[in-house]
Amino acid sequence: MIKIKRFILLLVLCALVVSGNFFLAPVVVAQNELPVAIIVAYKGEVYLYRDGSEKKILVRGSEGIYLKDTLVTNPDSGVKILAKDDSVITLGADSALKVNIYDINKEHTQRVVLLRLTGGSLRAIVHRGFNLQSSIFKVVTGTAIVTAKGGGFIMTSVGDNLEVATIEASVDVIGVGLNEGSEVLVGAGSIVKVDHLGRITEPDKLGLEKLKALLNMTDLPVTMAFELALKGCQACHMDMFKVVDDFAFKHSETKQCSMCHIKGALNAGERDRNIHVKYPSREHILFLSTNAYSEYSATVTVMDDTGLEATSDKIEFVVRDMKEISGEDQEPEIFDLKVREVKRGVFLEAIITWRTDEPALSVVEFGLKDSYEFSIRGSNHYVTDHRVSVDRFKTGKKYNLRAVSEDVFGNVAVSESIKVKINKPFMGEPDQGEMPDDIILGSFDVMKVGGKIALRWSSDIRTMASIHLVEKVEDEAGDKVVLKDKHAPGLRSKMETGMVSCQECHSKDVHMRSMHPFGNVDWNKGATKSKDLPLGRGTEIMCSTCHKSHGSNHGFMLRMSEDVLCGACHTGLPPL
Repeated sequence: MIKIKRFILLLVLCALVVSGNFFLAPVVVAQNELPVAIIVAYKGEVYLYRDGSEKKILVRGSEGIYLKDTLVTNPDSGVKILAKDDSVITLGADSALKVNIYDINKEHTQRVVLLRLTGGSLRAIVHRGFNLQSSIFKVVTGTAIVTAKGGGFIMTSVGDNLEVATIEASVDVIGVGLNEGSEVLVGAGSIVKVDHLGRITEPDKLGLEKLKALLNMTDLPVTMAFELALKGCQACHMDMFKVVDDFAFKHSETKQCSMCHIKGALNAGERDRNIHVKYPSREHILFLSTNAYSEYSATVTVMDDTGLEATSDKIEFVVRDMKEISGEDQEPEIFDLKVREVKRGVFLEAIITWRTDEPALSVVEFGLKDSYEFSIRGSNHYVTDHRVSVDRFKTGKKYNLRAVSEDVFGNVAVSESIKVKINKPFMGEPDQGEMPDDIILGSFDVMKVGGKIALRWSSDIRTMASIHLVEKVEDEAGDKVVLKDKHAPGLRSKMETGMVSCQECHSKDVHMRSMHPFGNVDWNKGATKSKDLPLGRGTEIMCSTCHKSHGSNHGFMLRMSEDVLCGACHTGLPPL
Protein backbone atom coordinates (compact mmCIF):
# COMPACT_ATOMS: atom_id res chain seq x y z
CA MET A 1 0.00 0.00 0.00
CA ILE A 2 2.87 2.36 0.79
CA LYS A 3 4.35 1.74 -2.66
CA ILE A 4 1.01 2.46 -4.32
CA LYS A 5 0.74 5.79 -2.49
CA ARG A 6 4.29 6.66 -3.42
CA PHE A 7 3.57 5.87 -7.08
CA ILE A 8 0.41 8.01 -7.07
CA LEU A 9 2.34 10.84 -5.42
CA LEU A 10 4.95 10.63 -8.19
CA LEU A 11 2.26 10.97 -10.87
CA VAL A 12 0.81 14.03 -9.12
CA LEU A 13 4.29 15.53 -8.86
CA CYS A 14 4.88 15.10 -12.59
CA ALA A 15 1.52 16.76 -13.30
CA LEU A 16 2.53 19.76 -11.17
CA VAL A 17 5.82 19.99 -13.04
CA VAL A 18 4.07 20.01 -16.40
CA SER A 19 1.66 22.70 -15.23
CA GLY A 20 4.57 24.93 -14.20
CA ASN A 21 3.37 25.24 -10.53
CA PHE A 22 6.10 23.21 -8.85
CA PHE A 23 8.37 25.95 -7.46
CA LEU A 24 7.12 28.35 -4.82
CA ALA A 25 9.72 30.85 -6.04
CA PRO A 26 9.43 32.20 -9.62
CA VAL A 27 11.02 29.94 -12.21
CA VAL A 28 12.84 31.03 -15.33
CA VAL A 29 11.12 28.83 -17.89
CA ALA A 30 13.07 28.20 -21.09
CA GLN A 31 11.31 29.77 -24.05
CA ASN A 32 11.43 28.32 -27.56
CA GLU A 33 13.89 31.05 -28.55
CA LEU A 34 16.46 29.89 -25.98
CA PRO A 35 18.03 26.42 -26.12
CA VAL A 36 18.19 24.26 -22.98
CA ALA A 37 21.23 22.35 -24.27
CA ILE A 38 23.73 22.30 -27.12
CA ILE A 39 25.32 19.47 -29.11
CA VAL A 40 29.04 19.32 -28.30
CA ALA A 41 29.98 16.15 -30.22
CA TYR A 42 28.45 13.69 -32.65
CA LYS A 43 29.40 10.92 -35.06
CA GLY A 44 27.51 9.39 -37.97
CA GLU A 45 24.03 10.56 -38.94
CA VAL A 46 22.16 12.20 -36.05
CA TYR A 47 18.71 13.70 -36.57
CA LEU A 48 16.72 16.33 -34.70
CA TYR A 49 12.94 16.65 -34.68
CA ARG A 50 11.44 19.97 -33.57
CA ASP A 51 8.24 20.02 -31.54
CA GLY A 52 5.15 19.59 -33.71
CA SER A 53 7.13 18.89 -36.89
CA GLU A 54 7.66 15.57 -38.66
CA LYS A 55 10.60 16.99 -40.63
CA LYS A 56 13.93 15.58 -39.51
CA ILE A 57 16.97 17.87 -39.38
CA LEU A 58 20.37 16.34 -40.07
CA VAL A 59 22.80 17.52 -37.38
CA ARG A 60 25.83 19.22 -38.95
CA GLY A 61 27.38 21.03 -36.00
CA SER A 62 26.69 22.57 -32.61
CA GLU A 63 22.90 22.64 -32.87
CA GLY A 64 20.83 24.10 -30.03
CA ILE A 65 18.39 21.74 -28.28
CA TYR A 66 15.03 23.27 -27.33
CA LEU A 67 12.09 22.14 -25.21
CA LYS A 68 10.11 19.30 -26.85
CA ASP A 69 12.97 18.52 -29.26
CA THR A 70 13.77 14.85 -29.98
CA LEU A 71 17.26 13.58 -30.81
CA VAL A 72 17.54 10.36 -32.84
CA THR A 73 20.66 8.32 -33.63
CA ASN A 74 21.23 5.62 -36.26
CA PRO A 75 22.86 2.19 -35.74
CA ASP A 76 26.37 3.64 -36.26
CA SER A 77 25.96 7.10 -34.73
CA GLY A 78 25.99 8.87 -31.36
CA VAL A 79 25.60 12.36 -29.88
CA LYS A 80 26.67 14.23 -26.73
CA ILE A 81 24.87 17.31 -25.37
CA LEU A 82 25.76 19.81 -22.66
CA ALA A 83 22.70 21.10 -20.81
CA LYS A 84 22.24 24.54 -19.25
CA ASP A 85 22.62 23.05 -15.73
CA ASP A 86 26.08 21.71 -16.77
CA SER A 87 24.83 18.12 -16.94
CA VAL A 88 26.26 16.03 -19.79
CA ILE A 89 24.10 13.49 -21.64
CA THR A 90 25.37 11.04 -24.27
CA LEU A 91 23.14 8.97 -26.56
CA GLY A 92 24.47 5.73 -28.03
CA ALA A 93 23.45 4.05 -31.27
CA ASP A 94 19.78 3.46 -32.21
CA SER A 95 18.49 5.79 -29.51
CA ALA A 96 15.86 8.51 -29.20
CA LEU A 97 15.61 11.14 -26.46
CA LYS A 98 12.90 13.80 -26.04
CA VAL A 99 13.33 16.87 -23.81
CA ASN A 100 9.95 17.35 -22.13
CA ILE A 101 10.98 19.71 -19.31
CA TYR A 102 14.24 21.48 -18.44
CA ASP A 103 13.57 24.27 -15.92
CA ILE A 104 15.94 26.08 -13.54
CA ASN A 105 14.97 28.76 -11.02
CA LYS A 106 16.55 32.21 -10.92
CA GLU A 107 18.87 31.37 -8.05
CA HIS A 108 20.12 28.22 -9.80
CA THR A 109 19.37 26.19 -6.69
CA GLN A 110 16.45 24.15 -8.00
CA ARG A 111 15.80 22.35 -11.28
CA VAL A 112 13.14 20.16 -12.84
CA VAL A 113 14.26 17.91 -15.68
CA LEU A 114 12.06 15.34 -17.38
CA LEU A 115 13.49 13.38 -20.34
CA ARG A 116 11.93 10.55 -22.37
CA LEU A 117 14.23 7.75 -23.63
CA THR A 118 12.74 5.56 -26.36
CA GLY A 119 15.08 2.62 -26.86
CA GLY A 120 18.85 2.62 -27.17
CA SER A 121 21.30 3.74 -24.52
CA LEU A 122 21.99 6.88 -22.48
CA ARG A 123 24.81 7.97 -20.21
CA ALA A 124 24.25 10.97 -17.95
CA ILE A 125 26.58 12.90 -15.68
CA VAL A 126 24.16 14.95 -13.57
CA HIS A 127 25.48 18.17 -12.06
CA ARG A 128 25.26 18.14 -8.27
CA GLY A 129 25.03 21.89 -7.60
CA PHE A 130 21.28 21.96 -6.84
CA ASN A 131 19.08 21.42 -3.79
CA LEU A 132 18.77 17.63 -3.63
CA GLN A 133 15.45 17.64 -1.75
CA SER A 134 13.48 20.00 -4.01
CA SER A 135 15.03 19.26 -7.42
CA ILE A 136 14.14 16.56 -9.92
CA PHE A 137 16.16 14.93 -12.70
CA LYS A 138 14.15 12.10 -14.25
CA VAL A 139 14.52 9.90 -17.33
CA VAL A 140 11.33 8.05 -18.29
CA THR A 141 11.07 4.93 -20.47
CA GLY A 142 8.15 2.67 -21.29
CA THR A 143 8.85 0.47 -18.23
CA ALA A 144 10.68 2.63 -15.68
CA ILE A 145 11.31 6.06 -14.20
CA VAL A 146 14.92 6.75 -13.19
CA THR A 147 15.55 9.63 -10.77
CA ALA A 148 19.06 10.98 -10.12
CA LYS A 149 20.22 13.55 -7.59
CA GLY A 150 23.71 13.85 -9.05
CA GLY A 151 26.59 11.80 -10.39
CA GLY A 152 26.73 9.42 -13.33
CA PHE A 153 24.51 6.56 -14.50
CA ILE A 154 23.88 4.54 -17.66
CA MET A 155 20.60 3.23 -19.08
CA THR A 156 20.48 0.75 -21.95
CA SER A 157 17.83 -1.42 -23.61
CA VAL A 158 18.62 -5.16 -23.84
CA GLY A 159 15.80 -6.84 -25.76
CA ASP A 160 12.60 -6.16 -23.80
CA ASN A 161 14.58 -5.37 -20.65
CA LEU A 162 16.13 -2.14 -19.39
CA GLU A 163 19.45 -2.10 -17.54
CA VAL A 164 20.27 0.75 -15.14
CA ALA A 165 23.84 1.01 -13.85
CA THR A 166 25.31 3.60 -11.52
CA ILE A 167 28.87 4.81 -11.87
CA GLU A 168 28.83 7.04 -8.81
CA ALA A 169 26.20 8.23 -6.32
CA SER A 170 22.81 6.48 -6.50
CA VAL A 171 19.53 6.58 -8.44
CA ASP A 172 15.91 5.62 -7.70
CA VAL A 173 14.29 3.24 -10.18
CA ILE A 174 10.48 2.87 -10.20
CA GLY A 175 8.85 0.21 -12.36
CA VAL A 176 5.96 1.29 -14.57
CA GLY A 177 3.27 -1.25 -15.43
CA LEU A 178 2.65 -3.11 -12.17
CA ASN A 179 -0.20 -2.17 -9.84
CA GLU A 180 2.24 -2.07 -6.93
CA GLY A 181 4.70 0.26 -8.71
CA SER A 182 7.91 -1.40 -7.44
CA GLU A 183 10.79 0.88 -6.42
CA VAL A 184 14.48 0.12 -5.91
CA LEU A 185 17.33 2.33 -4.73
CA VAL A 186 20.42 1.51 -6.81
CA GLY A 187 23.59 2.42 -4.95
CA ALA A 188 26.88 3.48 -6.46
CA GLY A 189 28.61 0.76 -8.46
CA SER A 190 25.47 -1.36 -8.83
CA ILE A 191 23.19 -2.53 -11.66
CA VAL A 192 19.53 -3.61 -11.91
CA LYS A 193 17.28 -4.91 -14.69
CA VAL A 194 13.71 -3.85 -15.39
CA ASP A 195 11.58 -6.26 -17.46
CA HIS A 196 8.74 -5.37 -19.86
CA LEU A 197 6.22 -5.51 -16.96
CA GLY A 198 8.19 -3.03 -14.85
CA ARG A 199 9.54 -5.64 -12.43
CA ILE A 200 12.95 -4.73 -11.02
CA THR A 201 15.69 -7.13 -9.93
CA GLU A 202 17.64 -6.67 -6.73
CA PRO A 203 20.76 -4.53 -7.19
CA ASP A 204 23.85 -6.49 -8.18
CA LYS A 205 27.49 -5.41 -8.15
CA LEU A 206 28.56 -3.77 -11.41
CA GLY A 207 31.56 -5.76 -12.63
CA LEU A 208 34.51 -4.14 -14.39
CA GLU A 209 33.90 -5.92 -17.73
CA LYS A 210 30.22 -4.97 -17.71
CA LEU A 211 31.10 -1.36 -16.90
CA LYS A 212 33.57 -1.26 -19.82
CA ALA A 213 30.91 -2.64 -22.17
CA LEU A 214 28.36 -0.03 -21.07
CA LEU A 215 30.91 2.79 -21.37
CA ASN A 216 31.85 1.65 -24.89
CA MET A 217 28.21 1.80 -25.95
CA THR A 218 28.06 5.48 -25.01
CA ASP A 219 31.67 6.48 -25.72
CA LEU A 220 31.87 9.78 -27.60
CA PRO A 221 34.73 12.19 -26.75
CA VAL A 222 34.07 15.88 -27.28
CA THR A 223 37.12 15.92 -29.57
CA MET A 224 35.35 13.61 -32.06
CA ALA A 225 34.81 16.36 -34.64
CA PHE A 226 38.52 17.22 -34.58
CA GLU A 227 39.49 13.56 -34.85
CA LEU A 228 37.27 13.14 -37.89
CA ALA A 229 38.79 16.23 -39.50
CA LEU A 230 42.30 14.87 -38.92
CA LYS A 231 41.47 11.46 -40.41
CA GLY A 232 39.57 12.93 -43.33
CA CYS A 233 36.99 10.99 -45.32
CA GLN A 234 38.45 7.65 -44.22
CA ALA A 235 37.21 8.28 -40.68
CA CYS A 236 33.64 7.51 -41.76
CA HIS A 237 34.01 5.91 -45.21
CA MET A 238 36.76 3.33 -44.71
CA ASP A 239 34.60 0.61 -46.31
CA MET A 240 34.59 2.52 -49.61
CA PHE A 241 38.37 2.96 -49.49
CA LYS A 242 38.79 -0.81 -49.05
CA VAL A 243 36.54 -1.51 -52.04
CA VAL A 244 38.45 0.94 -54.24
CA ASP A 245 41.78 -0.65 -53.31
CA ASP A 246 40.60 -3.96 -54.81
CA PHE A 247 39.74 -2.49 -58.24
CA ALA A 248 42.00 -3.31 -61.20
CA PHE A 249 41.46 0.18 -62.65
CA LYS A 250 41.28 3.15 -60.27
CA HIS A 251 40.49 6.82 -60.73
CA SER A 252 43.71 8.78 -60.37
CA GLU A 253 42.24 11.14 -57.76
CA THR A 254 40.31 8.56 -55.70
CA LYS A 255 41.88 9.70 -52.40
CA GLN A 256 40.90 13.35 -53.03
CA CYS A 257 37.18 12.81 -52.43
CA SER A 258 36.30 16.49 -52.11
CA MET A 259 37.21 17.20 -55.75
CA CYS A 260 34.04 15.44 -56.91
CA HIS A 261 31.81 15.26 -53.84
CA ILE A 262 32.12 18.68 -52.15
CA LYS A 263 30.73 21.91 -53.58
CA GLY A 264 33.69 24.15 -54.34
CA ALA A 265 36.13 21.46 -53.11
CA LEU A 266 37.71 23.92 -50.68
CA ASN A 267 37.26 22.19 -47.34
CA ALA A 268 39.77 21.69 -44.53
CA GLY A 269 43.21 20.70 -45.79
CA GLU A 270 42.55 21.72 -49.41
CA ARG A 271 43.08 25.46 -49.59
CA ASP A 272 44.78 25.47 -52.99
CA ARG A 273 42.98 24.41 -56.16
CA ASN A 274 43.24 24.61 -59.95
CA ILE A 275 39.97 24.94 -61.86
CA HIS A 276 40.19 23.87 -65.50
CA VAL A 277 37.90 25.50 -68.06
CA LYS A 278 37.99 23.46 -71.27
CA TYR A 279 35.28 25.39 -73.14
CA PRO A 280 36.97 27.88 -75.53
CA SER A 281 35.53 31.40 -75.67
CA ARG A 282 36.65 35.02 -75.95
CA GLU A 283 34.91 35.98 -72.71
CA HIS A 284 34.06 33.90 -69.63
CA ILE A 285 32.17 34.33 -66.36
CA LEU A 286 32.60 31.47 -63.89
CA PHE A 287 30.74 31.32 -60.56
CA LEU A 288 32.60 29.89 -57.56
CA SER A 289 31.58 28.12 -54.37
CA THR A 290 33.13 30.28 -51.64
CA ASN A 291 33.24 30.57 -47.87
CA ALA A 292 31.78 33.84 -46.56
CA TYR A 293 34.52 34.09 -43.90
CA SER A 294 37.52 33.54 -46.17
CA GLU A 295 39.91 35.63 -48.21
CA TYR A 296 40.92 34.49 -51.71
CA SER A 297 43.57 35.12 -54.33
CA ALA A 298 43.25 34.05 -57.97
CA THR A 299 45.18 34.04 -61.23
CA VAL A 300 44.01 32.87 -64.65
CA THR A 301 46.09 31.31 -67.41
CA VAL A 302 44.45 31.25 -70.84
CA MET A 303 45.58 28.98 -73.66
CA ASP A 304 44.56 28.04 -77.19
CA ASP A 305 44.77 24.63 -78.86
CA THR A 306 48.22 25.36 -80.34
CA GLY A 307 49.91 25.76 -76.94
CA LEU A 308 50.03 29.57 -76.69
CA GLU A 309 49.48 30.83 -73.14
CA ALA A 310 49.05 34.08 -71.22
CA THR A 311 48.81 34.55 -67.45
CA SER A 312 47.08 37.38 -65.57
CA ASP A 313 48.24 39.29 -62.52
CA LYS A 314 46.99 37.96 -59.19
CA ILE A 315 43.79 39.45 -57.79
CA GLU A 316 42.73 39.23 -54.13
CA PHE A 317 39.27 39.57 -52.63
CA VAL A 318 37.38 39.09 -49.34
CA VAL A 319 33.96 37.52 -49.88
CA ARG A 320 32.10 39.43 -47.16
CA ASP A 321 33.45 42.78 -48.48
CA MET A 322 32.25 42.25 -52.05
CA LYS A 323 29.51 44.62 -53.25
CA GLU A 324 26.55 43.37 -55.26
CA ILE A 325 26.50 44.38 -58.94
CA SER A 326 23.12 45.42 -60.32
CA GLY A 327 22.65 44.66 -63.99
CA GLU A 328 20.77 46.43 -66.74
CA ASP A 329 17.42 45.18 -67.96
CA GLN A 330 18.79 44.39 -71.41
CA GLU A 331 18.81 41.09 -73.26
CA PRO A 332 22.05 39.69 -74.69
CA GLU A 333 22.39 39.92 -78.46
CA ILE A 334 22.61 36.62 -80.38
CA PHE A 335 24.28 36.50 -83.80
CA ASP A 336 26.00 34.20 -86.32
CA LEU A 337 23.85 31.12 -85.54
CA LYS A 338 24.76 28.32 -87.98
CA VAL A 339 25.57 24.62 -88.51
CA ARG A 340 29.36 24.69 -88.56
CA GLU A 341 30.02 21.08 -89.53
CA VAL A 342 28.57 17.55 -89.47
CA LYS A 343 30.60 14.56 -88.22
CA ARG A 344 29.97 10.86 -88.59
CA GLY A 345 30.43 8.89 -85.37
CA VAL A 346 28.18 6.34 -83.71
CA PHE A 347 25.47 8.79 -84.75
CA LEU A 348 25.46 11.66 -87.25
CA GLU A 349 26.57 14.68 -85.20
CA ALA A 350 25.97 18.31 -86.14
CA ILE A 351 28.02 21.11 -84.55
CA ILE A 352 25.93 24.26 -83.93
CA THR A 353 27.72 27.53 -83.13
CA TRP A 354 26.69 31.11 -82.34
CA ARG A 355 27.92 34.15 -80.44
CA THR A 356 26.55 36.61 -77.89
CA ASP A 357 27.68 40.15 -77.13
CA GLU A 358 28.10 39.29 -73.42
CA PRO A 359 28.80 36.07 -71.51
CA ALA A 360 25.66 33.96 -71.27
CA LEU A 361 24.34 30.46 -70.69
CA SER A 362 22.78 29.08 -73.84
CA VAL A 363 20.47 26.37 -75.05
CA VAL A 364 19.82 25.30 -78.62
CA GLU A 365 16.19 24.35 -79.30
CA PHE A 366 15.05 22.45 -82.38
CA GLY A 367 12.21 20.37 -83.77
CA LEU A 368 10.31 19.38 -86.88
CA LYS A 369 7.57 21.79 -85.88
CA ASP A 370 7.44 25.26 -84.38
CA SER A 371 7.05 23.73 -80.93
CA TYR A 372 10.83 23.08 -80.66
CA GLU A 373 10.38 19.78 -78.83
CA PHE A 374 14.12 19.17 -78.26
CA SER A 375 16.76 21.22 -76.43
CA ILE A 376 20.46 20.80 -75.61
CA ARG A 377 22.46 23.03 -73.29
CA GLY A 378 25.82 24.49 -74.22
CA SER A 379 28.53 25.48 -71.72
CA ASN A 380 28.06 25.01 -67.96
CA HIS A 381 29.34 28.56 -67.36
CA TYR A 382 28.78 31.93 -69.05
CA VAL A 383 30.60 32.45 -72.39
CA THR A 384 30.32 34.53 -75.57
CA ASP A 385 31.30 31.77 -78.03
CA HIS A 386 28.78 28.95 -77.97
CA ARG A 387 29.12 25.44 -79.40
CA VAL A 388 26.65 22.55 -79.09
CA SER A 389 26.75 19.01 -80.52
CA VAL A 390 23.41 17.63 -81.73
CA ASP A 391 23.09 13.96 -82.70
CA ARG A 392 19.32 13.72 -83.08
CA PHE A 393 18.89 15.04 -86.61
CA LYS A 394 17.37 12.57 -89.07
CA THR A 395 18.94 12.58 -92.53
CA GLY A 396 16.91 14.55 -95.05
CA LYS A 397 14.48 16.02 -92.51
CA LYS A 398 14.05 19.80 -92.23
CA TYR A 399 14.26 21.22 -88.71
CA ASN A 400 13.52 24.58 -87.12
CA LEU A 401 16.41 25.64 -84.87
CA ARG A 402 17.01 28.61 -82.58
CA ALA A 403 19.30 29.64 -79.72
CA VAL A 404 18.19 30.88 -76.28
CA SER A 405 20.74 32.79 -74.18
CA GLU A 406 20.54 34.11 -70.59
CA ASP A 407 23.03 36.49 -68.99
CA VAL A 408 24.11 36.53 -65.33
CA PHE A 409 21.33 38.99 -64.44
CA GLY A 410 18.57 36.73 -65.76
CA ASN A 411 17.91 38.62 -69.02
CA VAL A 412 16.85 36.11 -71.69
CA ALA A 413 17.16 36.48 -75.47
CA VAL A 414 15.77 34.21 -78.21
CA SER A 415 17.35 34.20 -81.68
CA GLU A 416 15.60 34.16 -85.01
CA SER A 417 14.80 30.64 -86.18
CA ILE A 418 16.86 29.03 -88.95
CA LYS A 419 16.03 26.02 -91.14
CA VAL A 420 18.38 23.04 -90.87
CA LYS A 421 18.50 20.00 -93.18
CA ILE A 422 21.24 17.40 -92.71
CA ASN A 423 22.06 15.20 -95.71
CA LYS A 424 25.66 14.11 -95.18
CA PRO A 425 28.82 14.95 -93.20
CA PHE A 426 30.86 18.01 -94.14
CA MET A 427 33.84 19.86 -92.71
CA GLY A 428 33.44 23.33 -91.28
CA GLU A 429 35.34 26.31 -92.61
CA PRO A 430 38.54 27.12 -90.67
CA ASP A 431 38.76 30.37 -88.73
CA GLN A 432 39.88 33.27 -90.91
CA GLY A 433 43.07 35.18 -90.21
CA GLU A 434 46.72 34.43 -89.51
CA MET A 435 47.94 32.32 -86.60
CA PRO A 436 48.69 34.73 -83.70
CA ASP A 437 52.16 34.93 -82.18
CA ASP A 438 50.74 35.54 -78.71
CA ILE A 439 47.48 35.89 -76.80
CA ILE A 440 46.36 39.28 -75.56
CA LEU A 441 44.72 38.79 -72.18
CA GLY A 442 42.06 41.39 -71.46
CA SER A 443 40.35 42.16 -68.16
CA PHE A 444 40.38 39.76 -65.20
CA ASP A 445 38.24 40.70 -62.22
CA VAL A 446 35.86 39.40 -59.56
CA MET A 447 32.17 40.23 -59.23
CA LYS A 448 29.23 39.47 -56.93
CA VAL A 449 25.88 38.75 -58.57
CA GLY A 450 22.83 37.36 -56.81
CA GLY A 451 24.85 36.84 -53.63
CA LYS A 452 27.38 34.62 -55.45
CA ILE A 453 31.01 35.29 -56.37
CA ALA A 454 32.17 34.98 -59.98
CA LEU A 455 35.40 35.52 -61.93
CA ARG A 456 35.31 37.28 -65.30
CA TRP A 457 38.09 37.35 -67.90
CA SER A 458 38.57 37.91 -71.64
CA SER A 459 41.11 37.41 -74.44
CA ASP A 460 41.42 38.49 -78.06
CA ILE A 461 40.85 34.94 -79.40
CA ARG A 462 38.87 31.93 -78.22
CA THR A 463 40.78 30.36 -75.33
CA MET A 464 40.44 27.76 -72.61
CA ALA A 465 41.67 28.57 -69.10
CA SER A 466 43.13 27.30 -65.86
CA ILE A 467 42.34 29.23 -62.68
CA HIS A 468 44.58 28.99 -59.62
CA LEU A 469 42.40 29.74 -56.57
CA VAL A 470 43.79 29.95 -53.04
CA GLU A 471 41.59 30.24 -49.95
CA LYS A 472 42.83 31.88 -46.75
CA VAL A 473 40.75 30.99 -43.69
CA GLU A 474 40.87 33.72 -41.07
CA ASP A 475 40.27 31.54 -38.01
CA GLU A 476 42.98 29.00 -38.88
CA ALA A 477 45.92 29.04 -36.47
CA GLY A 478 49.12 27.30 -37.58
CA ASP A 479 48.51 23.64 -38.35
CA LYS A 480 45.47 23.32 -36.02
CA VAL A 481 42.32 21.83 -37.47
CA VAL A 482 39.46 24.27 -37.91
CA LEU A 483 36.23 22.83 -36.49
CA LYS A 484 33.44 23.10 -39.04
CA ASP A 485 30.97 20.96 -40.94
CA LYS A 486 32.95 18.08 -42.43
CA HIS A 487 30.97 18.42 -45.68
CA ALA A 488 31.16 22.24 -45.87
CA PRO A 489 30.07 24.06 -47.92
CA GLY A 490 27.85 21.10 -48.90
CA LEU A 491 27.68 17.81 -50.77
CA ARG A 492 27.15 17.83 -54.51
CA SER A 493 24.01 16.22 -55.91
CA LYS A 494 23.97 12.88 -57.73
CA MET A 495 23.74 14.72 -61.05
CA GLU A 496 26.72 16.92 -60.17
CA THR A 497 28.96 14.05 -59.05
CA GLY A 498 27.85 11.88 -61.95
CA MET A 499 28.50 14.35 -64.79
CA VAL A 500 29.39 17.93 -63.85
CA SER A 501 32.38 16.88 -61.71
CA CYS A 502 33.70 14.76 -64.59
CA GLN A 503 33.45 17.65 -67.06
CA GLU A 504 35.55 19.90 -64.80
CA CYS A 505 38.65 17.81 -65.59
CA HIS A 506 37.78 15.72 -68.65
CA SER A 507 37.55 17.88 -71.76
CA LYS A 508 35.50 16.63 -74.68
CA ASP A 509 38.33 16.97 -77.17
CA VAL A 510 40.75 14.88 -75.13
CA HIS A 511 38.90 12.46 -72.87
CA MET A 512 35.36 12.29 -74.24
CA ARG A 513 35.66 11.19 -77.86
CA SER A 514 32.55 9.01 -77.75
CA MET A 515 29.59 10.52 -79.57
CA HIS A 516 27.09 8.78 -77.30
CA PRO A 517 24.45 11.28 -76.20
CA PHE A 518 24.19 12.30 -72.56
CA GLY A 519 21.88 14.48 -70.53
CA ASN A 520 18.24 14.45 -71.64
CA VAL A 521 17.63 11.75 -74.24
CA ASP A 522 14.57 10.41 -76.03
CA TRP A 523 13.97 6.96 -74.49
CA ASN A 524 11.33 6.17 -77.12
CA LYS A 525 13.92 5.86 -79.89
CA GLY A 526 15.71 2.52 -79.82
CA ALA A 527 16.65 2.36 -76.14
CA THR A 528 15.10 1.34 -72.83
CA LYS A 529 16.09 2.34 -69.30
CA SER A 530 18.10 -0.30 -67.48
CA LYS A 531 17.51 -0.89 -63.78
CA ASP A 532 21.22 -1.72 -63.45
CA LEU A 533 22.43 1.71 -64.63
CA PRO A 534 22.00 4.96 -62.64
CA LEU A 535 20.33 7.94 -64.30
CA GLY A 536 20.32 11.59 -63.26
CA ARG A 537 16.91 12.75 -62.07
CA GLY A 538 15.56 9.37 -63.19
CA THR A 539 15.95 9.98 -66.95
CA GLU A 540 19.24 11.72 -67.80
CA ILE A 541 22.36 9.87 -68.98
CA MET A 542 25.45 10.84 -66.96
CA CYS A 543 29.10 9.86 -67.22
CA SER A 544 28.52 7.60 -64.19
CA THR A 545 25.69 5.85 -66.00
CA CYS A 546 28.27 3.80 -67.91
CA HIS A 547 31.45 4.45 -65.89
CA LYS A 548 32.23 3.84 -62.20
CA SER A 549 33.61 7.01 -60.68
CA HIS A 550 35.95 5.41 -58.14
CA GLY A 551 37.22 2.47 -60.16
CA SER A 552 36.32 -0.81 -61.85
CA ASN A 553 37.62 -4.19 -62.92
CA HIS A 554 36.70 -3.36 -66.54
CA GLY A 555 38.70 -1.17 -68.93
CA PHE A 556 37.88 2.57 -69.07
CA MET A 557 36.30 2.02 -65.62
CA LEU A 558 33.09 0.69 -67.24
CA ARG A 559 30.40 -0.69 -64.96
CA MET A 560 30.41 -4.00 -66.86
CA SER A 561 31.93 -5.49 -70.00
CA GLU A 562 31.33 -3.37 -73.08
CA ASP A 563 28.98 -5.79 -74.86
CA VAL A 564 26.84 -6.30 -71.75
CA LEU A 565 26.85 -2.57 -71.02
CA CYS A 566 25.54 -1.54 -74.46
CA GLY A 567 22.98 -4.35 -74.44
CA ALA A 568 21.58 -3.15 -71.10
CA CYS A 569 19.75 -0.30 -72.89
CA HIS A 570 20.04 -1.30 -76.58
CA THR A 571 18.45 -4.73 -76.65
CA GLY A 572 19.00 -7.03 -79.61
CA LEU A 573 22.50 -5.75 -80.43
CA PRO A 574 24.97 -8.31 -81.87
CA PRO A 575 27.99 -9.14 -79.64
CA LEU A 576 30.98 -6.79 -80.00
